[in-house]
Amino acid sequence: AILGYTRAIVSPIACTTRDPVDVNFDHGPHHFTLVDTAGIRRPGKIQGSIEYYCVLRAERALERADVGVLVIDASFGVVDGDKRVGGLIHEAGRGCVIFVTKWDLVKGMTPREFGQHVRTEMPFLDYAPIVVGSSVQRRGMAELLETCVDVANNHALRVPTGELNRVLHEAIDARPYSRRGREFKLYYATIPTVKPPTIVMFVNDPKVPHLTYLRYLENRLRQRFGFLGTPIRLVLRPRSASEAEEARVIAKQL
Repeated sequence: AILGYTRAIVSPIACTTRDPVDVNFDHGPHHFTLVDTAGIRRPGKIQGSIEYYCVLRAERALERADVGVLVIDASFGVVDGDKRVGGLIHEAGRGCVIFVTKWDLVKGMTPREFGQHVRTEMPFLDYAPIVVGSSVQRRGMAELLETCVDVANNHALRVPTGELNRVLHEAIDARPYSRRGREFKLYYATIPTVKPPTIVMFVNDPKVPHLTYLRYLENRLRQRFGFLGTPIRLVLRPRSASEAEEARVIAKQL
């Protein structure tokens, strides 16, 4: 549907597509490599060695992608297979766009209501934008591609170190955190790698903050910098105040 012509054979039979199929094309000023993979099912549902290797190749194809498009059939809603594929995209650290297809078959539900259904079923992908369309009617294709470009840009986003530290310190000052009498302190933060954005935080004790507090910090970062459609990895490393200052000076020199 994206290309406007038939490029691969599809059918309800599992593993009709056995090897990932790469298709290069342009949309406006942007160049895309679209990788069509075999459907990925839960391990207990995989039938035979052929489908096993199809799924393995599909998972490996995901590792070399910048953005994974999770296609959900609107006529069925979110099913277990969608959650599995979404989990693979998230764990691989790829950008993610959720495309809800066959919207022309849906009656009595708005896109907003379906989006709430998706968020409820897959809260771990709450950062992924949702695009609604129809492959048969070729609706939503342009929006899907433009959203993929936005997500790819955010997936490679490297924010200024000074601004990053300012936002994190403001967030911690606004909501201090302590656990068992030990206060959580951030000395310095930097982004050494992207795809996905990985934020290394030099702190007094990585064991102090609960996951809910790290989630709070992540939300504050998203409010300020966007990070549309991409997971953010927070890495906490123990440092004394003097060690953190030394790391900050070295990072500025790089």
